[in-house]
This record gives sequence, structure tokens and C-alpha cells, in this order.
Amino acid sequence: MAIIIPANSAADTAYSIDNSCRFNSASSSQLKRTAGTATDPEKYTFSCWIKRGSLVAINMQLIACEPNGSEREWLFFVDTNQWLKYMGHISPTASKNIITTQKFRDVAAWCHVVLTFDSGQSTAANRIKLYLNGTQITDLSGDSSTAAYVIQNADSPLNTSGNVFCVGANWNFHSGGYAEGFYNGYMAEVFFCDGQALAPSSFGEFNSDSPTIWQPIDCSGDLTFGDNGFYLNFSDSADLGADSSGNSNDFTVTNLAAVDQCTDTPTNNFCTMNPLRLAGTLSEGNCTYVPTATAHTCEATIGITAGKWYWEMRVSDDNQVMGLLENGISVVGNSDDNYPSYTILNNGSTTWTAYNNVSAGNQGSTFSGTAVTDSGNDIVMMAFDADNENLYVGLNGTWQNSGDPTSGATGTGAVITSVQARYGGTLIPFVGVSANASKTFDVNFGNPTWSLSSAVNDGNGYGNFEYAPPSGFLALCTKNLGSDGG
Repeated sequence: MAIIIPANSAADTAYSIDNSCRFNSASSSQLKRTAGTATDPEKYTFSCWIKRGSLVAINMQLIACEPNGSEREWLFFVDTNQWLKYMGHISPTASKNIITTQKFRDVAAWCHVVLTFDSGQSTAANRIKLYLNGTQITDLSGDSSTAAYVIQNADSPLNTSGNVFCVGANWNFHSGGYAEGFYNGYMAEVFFCDGQALAPSSFGEFNSDSPTIWQPIDCSGDLTFGDNGFYLNFSDSADLGADSSGNSNDFTVTNLAAVDQCTDTPTNNFCTMNPLRLAGTLSEGNCTYVPTATAHTCEATIGITAGKWYWEMRVSDDNQVMGLLENGISVVGNSDDNYPSYTILNNGSTTWTAYNNVSAGNQGSTFSGTAVTDSGNDIVMMAFDADNENLYVGLNGTWQNSGDPTSGATGTGAVITSVQARYGGTLIPFVGVSANASKTFDVNFGNPTWSLSSAVNDGNGYGNFEYAPPSGFLALCTKNLGSDGG
């Protein structure tokens, strides 16, 4: 079988989400629009599916509005603490803060967040409610020991005419521009219902066969959006801010491109690189990795024990390593087989080296192939046949070592054979450097960070790749794991 890192999404569900949007904090990715006259400025519901990216030490806004010095409204993740926090500073009162005690550090999972604002409620605790995966979060604090709720009958800054409503960023009145707080990660199914205080059941349901799994439902046709309401489904790569609610409340798009439309969604969760298993920096939805020192590496979020899998990397130079490892960080030259790995290195000429430190203490064998250049545009292809324990490597559309990934048990041209997990764990894709830091990897498990010259799906129709995956080899995503990985 293949192990799925917990994704809180069903591998197959009646409603399938096609697209998400990838936000990159380093690029200041953002969506904004100016709110019109609200149906009810005292009431709204915000709903969004999210998959977090790298956990850098800055506040990361999901939605935000700061129209003047006395008012602001934010829903954001708190820098290094990784709490989810609502801040409502509505004149004439001071900031009212609601902070979850739980932390949001799962970068392999999609989760569903709902915020309801209903300031007309007589009970203060009912004016702001936060939900995670269908369940209300009740273990809350504030900047002091207790949560503080907005005053009764307060108008929401987010839902007030003339104010700038931001998704993935914070508009700061002081500078007239964006402040710290850019979101890093993926968003899907972003709803805002003006004049409605809705429960999560308006947007999702528990799976009937696996009742602990919360999954989305097809709900856009059943919702009342109100005048300021919108629905972002990111279906148009040329206009990622397009509103699909019927209101035409479109957002202005800044620093988001067509390539940021992804198929990594709550109903088909794709592998990415893992900032919790990292030595270096990640960006672009955990698909771009830059090591910060020699022999630094980064692991992926999904491990493999069976099936046939394909992925790509755009590399910036030679001496970049890639491959599979089990239960630890692998370094080229490390003969300690407590960290078993299968590593491939291009040496900067026509020589490649395949290291197997499982059976032979990091023994390397060289083979001839096409050299990686320093152009930053070379595409390394990886094909792992876990069923026959063979690992293949290619460059720019050609398999090295005269490899034939479809050769099955014969393993024709496999650069490493007898690839297996020694300790009953999974084999995890990884990348890194053997020498010289600051070399960029753009890792493509099916959602590339670069514009493809000719996008190709796998045999099941999933993922987007520069080159066609060999017959029978699939993208590492939950729908493929569910149907082909065990």
C-alpha cells in the first residue's frame, strides 16, 4: 500500500473541486476589491479551504481590512506561534481579539475554516464564531487570558462600503499600500456571504463512510450571497480574481499568474515539499526550494511503498541531488545507513552518480548521460517503480543510462535497482545539494511553478508536467494513491 500523509480530504468524493490558487508571500501575492453597500453590515460568513505553505515568522492574512487608524478587521495566522486569530478593532472600542489555542502547522493537509460575524447577537460569544473542519472552535483566548468579542451591533469594516477587502494580504491605511501579512499557501472555494450567519454545514459535510473526514459539498447554487458576497473558485487562470457568485464582485489581481492556478485541492491533495523536514527555504506553495548551506536537503510530504510514480524538477545548476530516502535526512557522502537513501547526482559533465547507502554504505556508481547546465531551465525527470524496486532518471525528455521505465521487472536502464524501505517505513522523495548552497529547485509533483511549454497529464488525467509520464506512472496525489497506490 501507499501511505497518505493525513490530508483531511477524501480521495474520491461526490463533489470534486477542480482548482485552487497558490499564494506566495515572498511575491506579495494578493487579491483586493472595494466593498459596496452591504446587505447587512452587521452580519456575514466567510468560508475557505486552505493548505498552508512555509511557516515563516510573519503574520499571514486570510482576509483583512484596515480603512483608517481606528478600525481594522483581520483573520490571520500569528507569526511563529501559528495560531489562528480574529482581530476586530471597531471604533470607538479597542481591539477585540479571538485567538485559537491550537496551532496550525500541518502543511500536508487541506482544512476548512469558517468565520461568522453576527454583531447583533445579545450574547457576546455568539458574535464571532470560528469553525475548523465542521466543528466550532471553543478553546479560545485573546491578547489577555480571555477572548474579547466585538461590541453589539457593530458594523464590519470588511463589509462596509468604500473599504478595501483583501484576500491573502492586509491593506494598510498608513502607507496606502500592502503591509506585512501576505499569505503563503493554497486557497480553494472562497465564499463570502453578506447578511448571512451560516454554519459550516452550508459548505461541507462529514463523509458517510469515514465520519471523521470533513469534505466540501457543491453549495454555490444554494447560497444567498447578498450585495457584497462573492465566490472565488479560481476556474479562470487568466482572471484568478473573478467572482463566480453572479454578483460580479471581481477582485484585482496582483502578483498572481496563470501558473498559480493549481489542481492541488481539498478533493485531490498533491505532494509538496515539507517545511517541517527542511534545511533551507521554501516558497511557491512549498514547490520551490533553496538550500542555505552545503549538504542541505528537503523532504516531500507523501511517502511511497507501492505503485509507479513520476515527478519533475527544474534545476539551476549541477551538483544538485535528488532521490528517495527513508526515515531521515540524507547527505551525499554520509555512509551511515541509519538514514537509508537512494540518491542521484549530476556531476557537472556527462557523468552522473547513483548512490545506494542501504546495501553498500553509500556506494556510488557512475554512468554517462547528458550534462545539466547552469541555465536554470533543465528539467530532471524521476520515475520510481516501487513494485519492481527500480529508480530511473531523465533530463529534458530523454531517459539517462538508456533507461526504459516501462520495462517492468527487467529494470532496463534503471540507475538504482533493489530500491526498498529497510525499516518498514516509506520512501520519500527529496532534493538537496552536495556542494555550494543557494541553488534553486522547482519541484513539480503535478503543479509546476513555471509555465510549461506543453502541459501533459498522467494516465489518469491528473497533474501537469513538462514531459509525458511513462505509461503507468502517475502523479503523487491522493486520488492516484486511492485508486492505484493501495
